[in-house]
Amino acid sequence: MDLWTILVVLSCLVTATSTLYVLWRPPPPPLFPAVPTAMLATVFFTVGELLSSRMASTPTHAWLASILLYAGGLLLPPSIWTTALRFAEAHRQPFDFGRAPWTRWPWIAFGILFLLVVTNPLHGSLFVLRVGERSEYLGLWYLLAALSWTFLVAGVCLFAATALRARRGEVRSQAWLMASGCLIPVVLNIVYSLTPRSLPVDPSAFGLALACLLFIAGSRRTRLFSLIPVSAWEILRQDSDGILVLDGDRRLLYANPPAERLLESLELEPDAGVLPRFVARLRRRDQDGEVTGSEVLERDIEGPAQAPVVYRLVGRPGYWVSIEPTELQGPRGGRAGYCLRLRDETPLQN
Repeated sequence: MDLWTILVVLSCLVTATSTLYVLWRPPPPPLFPAVPTAMLATVFFTVGELLSSRMASTPTHAWLASILLYAGGLLLPPSIWTTALRFAEAHRQPFDFGRAPWTRWPWIAFGILFLLVVTNPLHGSLFVLRVGERSEYLGLWYLLAALSWTFLVAGVCLFAATALRARRGEVRSQAWLMASGCLIPVVLNIVYSLTPRSLPVDPSAFGLALACLLFIAGSRRTRLFSLIPVSAWEILRQDSDGILVLDGDRRLLYANPPAERLLESLELEPDAGVLPRFVARLRRRDQDGEVTGSEVLERDIEGPAQAPVVYRLVGRPGYWVSIEPTELQGPRGGRAGYCLRLRDETPLQN
């Protein structure tokens, strides 16, 4: 097995795995079924490329493989086009024409083009099939390819326009990631199709695999297909109570503005020493009098008390705060960290 074959096989594995991931964790309704359809198209294309360029030994086998390849190639443009429109709509940046009837025409047009591909042996106006090498493309094929490239580039432009219009940085980064991922295989396919020298394989398969990796990385790191209109940090920022988010080692991950105002003399930066300094400023009353809150708070974090405990803040005369700890679980059920809700109880104590 030569290097090119290994690369195409890896591309097939990447696209297939990415598609299974999207089917296992499908996107919300505005992006469904456009996103799974686009991912499925990448599988058709890469598997068709593997079969037609590396494994087909007879004209019949090459023809069947090319049907699979063109099914993916013609399914991808309308899927990307629709995904771009719905992505903008879901993130409250809709285009005026987003729901116009003509925006569905690409599906009909590419369905007709697929029938032309399937019947090519009868009319022979698209391409002449070559076993083990690049087919000979005819005039009508270039018209088909130009139409596909047009809608793919249009999808890239829609994602770019969404990024430029978006107010939130998270949406901008997601839109640029989508635009980049869609542009890579388009450029590679144009280079492969227009270069006079025949390449061993269509590099578009590698571009699709890279795009799938970008999309999956984006879905895990930037919540690519999440349609929550605000991020989790934005929700916590607008909470009226102070919020401290700690990781499993009790290092500070996040503090919202009310927490910063309540603990104004404490530098709330991500730092391992923040929690001990915070605990040292707490006092609580028990039956024997006022005691430091270090041990009590540590115990409350390990196992939250039945009722919130009220502490006096040292350095803020007359300020009292209740602390409600919540354990945060990770994806495998283990303890990933804590969320401490700080509620100003000063009016009730005075």
